[in-house]
Amino acid sequence: MMKPLPFPFGPRKIKDGPRYGDMYERSFAALIDLMIIFFLLKDILFTPLNNYIYSLGNHELFNSMPQNVTVGQFMQTAWEANMLQLWLVNASIQYLVIGFFMVGCQITYHTTPGKWLLGLKVVRYGSDEAVGSARYVLRFIGYAVACLPLMLGMFWAMFSKTRRGWHDYIAGTAVLQTRPRGWYWEKIKQGYRWLRKKLFNVRAVENTVAEPTTEQRHEDGDKPI
Repeated sequence: MMKPLPFPFGPRKIKDGPRYGDMYERSFAALIDLMIIFFLLKDILFTPLNNYIYSLGNHELFNSMPQNVTVGQFMQTAWEANMLQLWLVNASIQYLVIGFFMVGCQITYHTTPGKWLLGLKVVRYGSDEAVGSARYVLRFIGYAVACLPLMLGMFWAMFSKTRRGWHDYIAGTAVLQTRPRGWYWEKIKQGYRWLRKKLFNVRAVENTVAEPTTEQRHEDGDKPI
């Protein structure tokens, strides 16, 4: 019997065993986490950096600028004069703030808001047991290792059969998808059915409560009202 040709579309055989979270789900979960961090902790992210930039403005730099210079122009000049140093400080502050949020959520709730919304769970690779606090910290440190070489360590999850990035290999972890296959599609269909029911019910009520016509007559049908 001839073997079927490999084809990228159509039904695929579902493999047994744990279902690992793919790159798309994990990237979307990370985007949600970063958006939450930005909106909740933006003052912590940028206020220390602005204070540090202002402190770098030594007297020579400050005296060399016109008297009517604005604070924004002064900060920009200080940034350009110490660009590399400020970039390192900026990256360090943001890395620590994001790490405090991510690791804190994982140690307390064993997940992050983005992973929770998408049904993802970080477990110890091979045993599916809960991850300890030290591994969460080590896993976050591994993010730096995975991101430095042009994000190669993050994209590694796309080619790994277990969908593990370098940070997962460093911490001995894996990301599982706890929801069954087709869960998202089923929820979309449920939402569509609920919306259709609500819309059609509203239209039906509007039709039944239509205004009476001016030519409405008595029961005998002879005289107008």
